[in-house]
Amino acid sequence: MVWVKIDDGFPDNPKVDRLSDGAFRLYVSALCDCQRHLTDGHVDTKRIQRLVPKFKKAYITELVEAGLWEVNGTGYLVHDFELYNRTREYWEKERAKGAERLRAWRAKQESNGD
Repeated sequence: MVWVKIDDGFPDNPKVDRLSDGAFRLYVSALCDCQRHLTDGHVDTKRIQRLVPKFKKAYITELVEAGLWEVNGTGYLVHDFELYNRTREYWEKERAKGAERLRAWRAKQESNGD
């Protein structure tokens, strides 16, 4: 399981404070989706409509105009995502370390006859 970091002052940020409820929800849902799928902040255009109920294209416009999302080739990039959240590379290394610890533990158990 991975985690999304959101500053406790996030709702009071001037960029965020002006968002509609729908754009706010889309932003937070996109943060979660990016971290869950390890996209390093890339929001694919094909996924956006599935992130919030009653999606409106105006939500995207709000996020881009607020400077929270940046337009990129196949969708959008969450501004400064990697500054606050762990990257795909980080999580892949953590998972590999966890798998190695488990492998070593199992090998130790087998050698102890357990």
